[in-house]
Amino acid sequence: MTEAHLAGLGMAAAASSVLLLEGLAPALPDARVEAASASAAGPDPSPSDGAGDATPRASAPAPAPTHSDHPSPVTSYHIDARLDAAAHTIEGTAVITWRNTAETPIEELWLHQYLEAFAHPNTLFLREAGRRHRQSGLGDPGGLTVSSLVADELDGVDLWPHRAPHSPDDPADTTDIRVPLPRSVLPGEILTLTASFIARMPSLVERTGYARGFLFAGQWFPKLARLEADGTWAHFAFHPQSEFYADFGDYSVALDLPKDLIVGATGERIETRFEEDRQLLRYSVRGVHDFAWVAWDGFRERRETLGAVTVTLLYPPGHRWNADRTLAALRAAFPRFEQRYGPYPYSTLTVVHPPSFASTAGGMEYPTLITTGGPWFSWAGTRAVETVTIHELAHQWFYGLIASNEHDLPLLDEGLTSYAEARILRESFGPGSALAWPGLAISAAALQRARAATYVHDDVVVQPAPAFASFSSIGGLVYSKTAVTLDTLALTFGEAAVDRALARYTHEQRFRHPTFADLQRSFEHEVGEDASAALAAALAERGWVNYVAGRPHCYPAPASTAPATTPGVSGETCRAIVYRHGTLRFPVEIELRFDDGARERQRWDGKGPWIAVERHGPPRLIALQVDPARRIPLDTQRLDDAATIEPCPPSRSVERLAYLAALALGWMGT
Repeated sequence: MTEAHLAGLGMAAAASSVLLLEGLAPALPDARVEAASASAAGPDPSPSDGAGDATPRASAPAPAPTHSDHPSPVTSYHIDARLDAAAHTIEGTAVITWRNTAETPIEELWLHQYLEAFAHPNTLFLREAGRRHRQSGLGDPGGLTVSSLVADELDGVDLWPHRAPHSPDDPADTTDIRVPLPRSVLPGEILTLTASFIARMPSLVERTGYARGFLFAGQWFPKLARLEADGTWAHFAFHPQSEFYADFGDYSVALDLPKDLIVGATGERIETRFEEDRQLLRYSVRGVHDFAWVAWDGFRERRETLGAVTVTLLYPPGHRWNADRTLAALRAAFPRFEQRYGPYPYSTLTVVHPPSFASTAGGMEYPTLITTGGPWFSWAGTRAVETVTIHELAHQWFYGLIASNEHDLPLLDEGLTSYAEARILRESFGPGSALAWPGLAISAAALQRARAATYVHDDVVVQPAPAFASFSSIGGLVYSKTAVTLDTLALTFGEAAVDRALARYTHEQRFRHPTFADLQRSFEHEVGEDASAALAAALAERGWVNYVAGRPHCYPAPASTAPATTPGVSGETCRAIVYRHGTLRFPVEIELRFDDGARERQRWDGKGPWIAVERHGPPRLIALQVDPARRIPLDTQRLDDAATIEPCPPSRSVERLAYLAALALGWMGT
């Protein structure tokens, strides 16, 4: 999902006008794009990949994938469904084949009816949305009515009449339903369940429903929760800040629709038939954990091949320019994601840019199907369309192919995706990866940094999605702080080492439903214990850091320490303190500047709370700057990174004001 950080894109740009000011120096480019200026004392000895003082742990390249192309199916669906376009209903039958993968007998099933979140204004979803979400209105209600749930292996008994009446502890909600079984289902045993249902699509809300003739069908069928290895069900009601979690399986879905609709769906279309004014479409896909589809008679269609994958782009008329930008973003990102995070195992990818009247359907990910979007009128130089496209594409790896628990650990999909997104944007567009105007370039990473700094003290990141205070808090912490943390690790310990860690994680955890501990282990193996500890401290705790430069103070040097000087010139000692505030520890550079124009850099391991910098002159130490190459994006306050013995000249104040005005214009343009 992308809307969280898109909604804050402009506000983050405005906030960054304060957070990105550079003290004594103007905003420096990303250290990986352009190295900081060489000092008079010699070239910057930093490693070529952008690492700081800490040396990445020696390691072989990340392992090649050892997984099969597709996982062994656990929960598979064979669905036959018919759309009544006038009534906005989908009537269907789902045959669900489920295998008990736990080591214990199972006495119950849990069934998700997430479309019930839009059944009436008092559902759990809509109550919470009204308190702390970006959208709480409900037009025409929707819902999911299951009429029967028959188990072949349980003597054909209909289980549905014995279901719980509502979601646990919430009588107004029916999105999470317990279904008791008449007998235990043993480990390895298979159940064949047949569910008859009617999905009533609401007017478009939260990437589900209809608007005019447009329909987006997400979470439209009854869906089994995932059973964990210990025999507990990972089930949960549908919260507005949460997404989904399910087992991998094979899907075969037949759709009966009006003939004039243009359809995009998860998987590959393997059959198309026409009968009078109807069309019968069949889709098939192996090894996915969800199925969604979209239909509208106004779509334009373009196809392109990326490697072995057929990409279908559906977009509204009159938006060829957006289509061109979307396809260009896919061409840039797709091969890089495959190279870094493993091969894409499916033959198709459907990309949908919704019409403007259905914009709330944009920015969502399902297996082999993503919806994009962005401003329908965007000023030249903004990258909103590319940002959404690359973000949603990255979800095909982070969540799509590893199926982490989006409800309990949203950072494993949204956070890692946000880092991957900003990385591709930087590689494709350089310093202006978010906005590029003459004389003004703002990077996606800079916006992430500004937003993360706003929320850094509020909460931990490693927690379930509903536990966050607001959707904005999720945007600042899950999306932005996770991405900025990984960016800091890359700049500090080396981008190549972080690449290896993420490659190990995505290769080893493909189809395995990983946890945060799995991510930590990958970083410990490929980057080292310090990096793994920093990752945990930043995300599992409210970790933060702020380096503060103290002003140099000079005094006559004692005779025993004064250096030899020219006759008539006395020696002088200048001393300054650099502080590390916060709980995180990163090695950092300190640049010293002297009155003769010379510069000198020294490295500090950053482990202590402060370090004293002392130099004997001449030349005289007049200023210092912490992290001059900007390798610590997690630094919460850039204004105190530099200090001078002399007042800030008027020209610098003018420069700061100009930078502030430029960022304000950037906010208006997003």
